[in-house]
Amino acid sequence: MRLAARIVRQTVDDILGDPLGALICLLTVVLSIVAIWWLWGAAVSILLAFTAMSWAAIAWHRRVILSERSTWIVPRIPLATLPRYMITIVIMGVLSLLLTIPLVWILQVTASFDTADGRQYFALGGPAPISAPVGIAVSLFDAMYYGLVLRISLLLPALSVGRPQPFRDVWRATDGHFWTLFFPLGAFLMVISTAFNWLSSVIYFGFVLDLIPAGLLFILGIGVVTRLHMHFFPEDPAPET
Repeated sequence: MRLAARIVRQTVDDILGDPLGALICLLTVVLSIVAIWWLWGAAVSILLAFTAMSWAAIAWHRRVILSERSTWIVPRIPLATLPRYMITIVIMGVLSLLLTIPLVWILQVTASFDTADGRQYFALGGPAPISAPVGIAVSLFDAMYYGLVLRISLLLPALSVGRPQPFRDVWRATDGHFWTLFFPLGAFLMVISTAFNWLSSVIYFGFVLDLIPAGLLFILGIGVVTRLHMHFFPEDPAPET
C-alpha cells in the first residue's frame, strides 16, 4: 500500500510540476473527443480520437521518463512509435478481456441470485437498484479489472521511449505485486472515475467542459502507468534517434 501511495504521489507531482505539458495532453484528449462529437459514428473520427489520445500518451511518457520537451506548442508526432503503440493497445484490450472472462462468469453467477427490486438480472447490464452484495462484487471486479489493465499497460511506456519489453518480461517483473500494488491503484482509479461520472451526472457544465474530467482521468491513468514503469524498469533509457 505504501508503494501504491508513493506512485500516486509521484504521478500528482509530475502533473503539478509540468502543468503546461499536462494541459497540452488534456487539450489533445478533449479535442479528440470533440471530433467524435462532431462526426459521431464516423469511423474516421474514432480513429482520429484514438490516434490523438495515443499521441498524447506517448508525449507524456517521454516527458516524464526522458524529460523530453517539445519546441512547438504541441508534442512532436512520434511517427516511428505511434502505429505500434496503437496496435499494442488493441492487443492489450483483447488480452485483458480474455483474462477477465473467469471474473465475469463469477460475477454473473453472483448476480443471478440477486433479487433486488423483485427481479433477477446481470448486474453490469441490468437496471438499478442492485443489492449490496452484488454492488460490492461489481466494485471488486472493476478494481481488479483496472489493476489488470495497469499491469499489462507497462508495455506502453517502454515502447514509447524506444525500449520495448516483451510481455513475458513485464509479467514476470510485476509478479507478486497485484494485490499489494496494482489492485489498490486500480481501486483508486475506479473511485476517481466513479466520482467524475457522478459529478457529470449531477452538474451539467456543457459538453466540452464535461470532457475535462475524462481528460484529467486519462492523464492521471497515463501518469500512474508511467511511474509504474519507472519503478519496475528503473534503467535510464536512451532517447530514440
